[in-house]
Amino acid sequence: MILRDAFYGVRRFSQFKERLGITQAVLSARLAHLVEHDLLTKEPVEEGAAREDYRLTDKGRSLFPVVIGLMQWGDAWIHEKTGAPILVCDKQSGAPVDPLKVSVEGESREARSLVFRLGSGANSSTKEAFARLR
Repeated sequence: MILRDAFYGVRRFSQFKERLGITQAVLSARLAHLVEHDLLTKEPVEEGAAREDYRLTDKGRSLFPVVIGLMQWGDAWIHEKTGAPILVCDKQSGAPVDPLKVSVEGESREARSLVFRLGSGANSSTKEAFARLR
């Protein structure tokens, strides 16, 4: 939810706290974790200022499709009767973004039509765990 709000443009600790309704200690720990893992960065509000803003890094911004996918899932399954509470739309045309899909060569695929295979980055632990699934 912190990352979602960062995509909405929330930058300040106080704004996150107000919007998310979590304690200062919990928010502090979660923000520190996101900074430690390079999803957010802390930057001075202005040069020489003591206050800092939280900004998405490139790594954090790359999660945008994941956040949109979760929003679209919620719209379909949680808000199915009332409709989406927030739409993500193109700035120029105003058209809503298309639903995200998993595709192979441009064709949509359902989970049951896909298989998982070990990739080049699989280590021995991954290989052992994967073998137990079969």
